[in-house]
Amino acid sequence: MGQRDLRSLLVQGAMTVYRQRKRRFESLPLTQQRIMVKKHPKVVGVAWANRNARILWALHHHQEDYDPAKFHRRAIRSPDAQKPSAHHRVTDTDYPTHEV
Repeated sequence: MGQRDLRSLLVQGAMTVYRQRKRRFESLPLTQQRIMVKKHPKVVGVAWANRNARILWALHHHQEDYDPAKFHRRAIRSPDAQKPSAHHRVTDTDYPTHEV
């Protein structure tokens, strides 16, 4: 399987996730809702595929098992932290850093 095939599969998977999330739009975090409203679906799908590719590369490179807390900001966010308001711009300071 070449890189073109792998990229195509990653984008197809991301687009499937996009369609599933669109059905449950109201239950998504505000940041994902904003992205899905502002950007074209294909742009969002390719961005998610790129993110997944980077996660897969990191797992392979470091020979580690998948741990959601390392890769998903929502999973490592402190439980007592406030959710950002609708007018709050999400920045890197809103989430704790995590060393890989």
